[in-house]
Amino acid sequence: MRVGKEKTKEHLALVRKAISRNPNASILQIRDLLANIGYKLDKNYIHKLMKKIRSERAVRYDRAAKNEAIAKFDDFLQDMSDELNKIVSNPENQKSKIMAIRTLVGNYKTLLDLQFDMGVFERNLGKMKNEVVNVGDILKIINDTRRENQDTNKSG
Repeated sequence: MRVGKEKTKEHLALVRKAISRNPNASILQIRDLLANIGYKLDKNYIHKLMKKIRSERAVRYDRAAKNEAIAKFDDFLQDMSDELNKIVSNPENQKSKIMAIRTLVGNYKTLLDLQFDMGVFERNLGKMKNEVVNVGDILKIINDTRRENQDTNKSG
């Protein structure tokens, strides 16, 4: 029997609620619990829903752990940035100032790379926009500009 998307969402919510109340519940226990409230579902279907819920949780926890790690690293970089900005604002030692600026830029680049790797931003390297370029128009503009420059050079 095929179940529609809306019914599947409803069943997912019911199974999720049953799991949250009793995390160690077996498939049969969940089936019986749902049968008591009027939902007679197959144990294989319940198992499929439980796997989906656990998979969603794993992705959510993984993302949360990564976000937390990046947030901690960002806090560390902010703390270091304050110290490095003190060095940059000191006009006495130019070598230290240059090193501090390089470190600030490197830290920012590292943070951006981490965010790209995590999917916060999307890299568009090697992708071309699907724009039609009229080469004739571009050549005409270049030639007109050259002629104008030559005319101004001859008259001036």
